[in-house]
Amino acid sequence: MKFDILELGAKVKGNSGHFEINLPGMDPDTRVLAVGSFCNWEPENAVTLKYDSSKDIWKGSTGDLAKGEYEYAFMVKTGSWYSNLSSDPFAKRTGKNGLSSFYIPYEKTARLDRFVRHPLDELILYKLNIDEFNENFEGVKNRVLYYLSQMGINGIIFSPWIGRDKSGLSQHYLAPDSRYGTPYDLKAMINECHKSNIAVIMEMDFYQVSEKFGFNQLYPLFDAKPMLGRTDETGEGIYLNFAEEYTREFVFNVCKYWLDEYKVDGFRFLNSEGYWDKATGEGFAGLCRKLHNYGKKELKDDIYIFFNHHGPYRKDALNRTHANGVWNEDFIKTIHRMTENRTMPGDFWKLMDINQQGFMEETRIDGNTVKNTVLNATEDTDIQGLMAKLGVVSGKRDTLGNPVGDRKNHWWKVKPYAIAQFAASGIPVIFNGQEIGENRFVQQGAPPHARPIAWNYLADFVGKDMYRFYQKLILLRSKYKSLRSKNFLHYFTDQEHQVIVFKRYQDNETLVIALNFSNESYDVRIPFPEDGTWKEYLDDFDVEVKDKSAVVKVPARYGGIFVKK
Repeated sequence: MKFDILELGAKVKGNSGHFEINLPGMDPDTRVLAVGSFCNWEPENAVTLKYDSSKDIWKGSTGDLAKGEYEYAFMVKTGSWYSNLSSDPFAKRTGKNGLSSFYIPYEKTARLDRFVRHPLDELILYKLNIDEFNENFEGVKNRVLYYLSQMGINGIIFSPWIGRDKSGLSQHYLAPDSRYGTPYDLKAMINECHKSNIAVIMEMDFYQVSEKFGFNQLYPLFDAKPMLGRTDETGEGIYLNFAEEYTREFVFNVCKYWLDEYKVDGFRFLNSEGYWDKATGEGFAGLCRKLHNYGKKELKDDIYIFFNHHGPYRKDALNRTHANGVWNEDFIKTIHRMTENRTMPGDFWKLMDINQQGFMEETRIDGNTVKNTVLNATEDTDIQGLMAKLGVVSGKRDTLGNPVGDRKNHWWKVKPYAIAQFAASGIPVIFNGQEIGENRFVQQGAPPHARPIAWNYLADFVGKDMYRFYQKLILLRSKYKSLRSKNFLHYFTDQEHQVIVFKRYQDNETLVIALNFSNESYDVRIPFPEDGTWKEYLDDFDVEVKDKSAVVKVPARYGGIFVKK
């Protein structure tokens, strides 16, 4: 079928709830019930939905209802088989118990102002976990204006905000999780981001889904369930099967809904290797193609299409599709090995140069030119923070009983990695509290737990210093087009002393950068492209260059960024 996402799900008409659901392959004689808090969850008082053959949907309405929120679910009867209470796969809202819901009267409309998306190479991103950052949409909205915008961030990658089960698997693709707030609250948060000149990018996982996903519960036999397949023979893992056209149509329309209804600016697709079927396929590549074309034709703008990909085809997924940004996994993995082993590989510089990694600067496809980039992060959700990698505080535990990183002794040691992150070609991504020296410890193999950012760190010496340091790096990247270009020239690497020297350049502008990952300061003879006075940006001192070189002391666990005066 051709989806009309807006028509399906629960809608409010006057003071009643109206339901419409498409059940592909279901016998039209099947009895479909809508049951919920509006009938005290009693099937004998439920709404019986009638099949509409002209639209291939089941539909029905409640009577007039009092003001308030009503959770609901569907049940089907096929012969002697009754389904479980099943969430609505097309629901636009979720209730406090994680089921689909609607609200009487219809919720007021939130304002969504027009927003002009930043060019890809100008993005400076913040990866935000709502639970940890400030609990809910309202909390995030309040911190956007007085915190992230002042830091200089112009784009946020949000952890999944859609309705999920307790293990974090997707359940409601079209509805925000009620733990974070209502659809109105989400739109208000997005509008606050846009008013602060910050793009909104939502993470979406279109691979493994919750057992509570509606289509998994509404059909008696697994082989008859639309869109779904098993990840293994145990039957415990369920995934979206992109071999089915219905799945592809559903997923594209989900994305289209978020672009149209909530005005998001793009997506970061998680576990995209799960539906990769080559660059010419209809899975990941097909989804990116449809989204790119929709942005160009209907929205008159490029949308951001980012992804992470754990398979061997990461380069093909960027170089040969309409996606334009991939998570630089080798960069972050190498940095974490460097902090653990206190060593630096001789070819680390290559991970800062997109061309050395085999990623193309742009893709020419279907008559279009798609700009490409990599997203450079030094921390992420499921790995230790750099503070904890460098060392933990003996005998100290956080609220979850885990060790905490030693900020007092190690905070300054993370700085060369941050400089590398902002000096590399690609887009820097600051992670959730990294900018104030968060020292979280992630227990490997444990279920996910929210650990709120320790905002009190912003008031201590370490937090203040780190925040100003990231502000300075953000300003640097915003000011100098060299850092936003792909132009990277490696001068030399001293692996023994863990020093790298390179330049970044664009047109007549050049920045020379030295990084020192060791615990000792070194006098380094640095090549410069021309003689004269060069200013060091981070600590504000001058270097006189003669015969196109100068000896400069590069502090331990730090670096230097030199600009011609």
